Amino acid sequence: MIRTIVVTIAGLILSAMIAAAATSFMLSHTQFGRLMTGDSAGVGDRWQVFMSGSWVLFLFVSLPTVILVAVFVGLFTKTLTLAATAVAVLPISVLASGLVLRGAWISLVLVLFAGLLAGFSQRVVRRIVGG
Repeated sequence: MIRTIVVTIAGLILSAMIAAAATSFMLSHTQFGRLMTGDSAGVGDRWQVFMSGSWVLFLFVSLPTVILVAVFVGLFTKTLTLAATAVAVLPISVLASGLVLRGAWISLVLVLFAGLLAGFSQRVVRRIVGG
């Protein structure tokens, strides 16, 4: 049980670190990021780039963070994997919804995807370690 708590807290810290690194990457390597930082010199249709921003944030920040944290939690927990995964990815999945009720389905999908991925990675570890 202590191991699960430690892995969950480590997953929360890892989630914050990955989200920060992915956001920095997104801001410097996408048109949406350049538009948000004020460097819109090479941006064609600014409105279209702005409107596609939620997908850019989802694909460059939220999804990779959820995938990596779910695999991390799945690899290192022995018990209560689904609960630990849900707690570890909950902050980033809630932020992915844009903090609006209409986007709650995005949070739900990300948490379910993380649970499936953590369960799969835990099975792989059990199969390798168990023989």
